[in-house]
Amino acid sequence: MQQNKKLHSTLQTLAAVAAKKPFISVPPAMFNTCSRCFYINNTDNNFCTNCGYPMGDDTTITLYHIRLKQKKELLHKSEKAIQTARTILYLLAAICLTGVAILFSPLNNRYAIALLATILAAVFFMLAHYSLLKPFTALIGGFIIVLTLSTIAVFGEFTSAFTTVEGVYGIAASMLVIFFLLRGIQASYKADLLNEEMNIH
Repeated sequence: MQQNKKLHSTLQTLAAVAAKKPFISVPPAMFNTCSRCFYINNTDNNFCTNCGYPMGDDTTITLYHIRLKQKKELLHKSEKAIQTARTILYLLAAICLTGVAILFSPLNNRYAIALLATILAAVFFMLAHYSLLKPFTALIGGFIIVLTLSTIAVFGEFTSAFTTVEGVYGIAASMLVIFFLLRGIQASYKADLLNEEMNIH
């Protein structure tokens, strides 16, 4: 009986303390944690300031994933155009390398021509290989060399360039090579931008 009284008085004391306890208001959360990189952001941010992942509702996250998929598709198309331009550079290297066969001709300047062909083959091969690392820089270099050589070839024999079949074919081949290189340059520029944007996000 005495224990019940003690228990009852203890409960009354606890109830009195709880009634006198001050009310502490909990402020709303001022920070929001990113679900992707766990970076702490302000609640005002719609996207993570560290990785760019959306911080909003499911609609924003779905839209983010759709845009990311579109960027990956664009990147894949750009890589195909870069691969085509790289193949053109390898073909130019192989064509220039066949110029070494001019050593067996009776021309007086055959050594100079063979040396020039070997140097051009090495340059085109190095540019094609370098395009695996830095496609934009390598394709710009290849484009400038091809454009310079094409201009020299056209203006060197200007009269026969447009009147003979070989001259017309040479101009057409040069324009085709320049076209594919330009497409590769444009694609590599887009790919650089997309890669940078996707690394940020």
